[in-house]
Amino acid sequence: MREAAARLKADMVLLYTLDTSFHDIDNAVTLSVLTLGIAPVKTVYVHVNASALIIDTRTGFIYGALEANEKRDLLTNAWESEESADRAAARRREGRVQESGRRV
Repeated sequence: MREAAARLKADMVLLYTLDTSFHDIDNAVTLSVLTLGIAPVKTVYVHVNASALIIDTRTGFIYGALEANEKRDLLTNAWESEESADRAAARRREGRVQESGRRV
């Protein structure tokens, strides 16, 4: 990455990663079966980790390292659990990237 940044005559390079994981738990299996999955009895847990490094292109000196974690849980039904988790993860990623940008 540093070599590519040097070819572009960039002084610094920003390396970042976003890691998202989620899982769900059915809190009332019997109620889910009786309501055909419509009752909101599933809890979806979302964990987002964002990290970044600002590196000098020529020397490799690390000017700064940032890391942010966020956990969220939400209640949903059996039909929307994956979509709800995806929406929650996207909101957390967007929020963490914006917060990290404000800190630099």
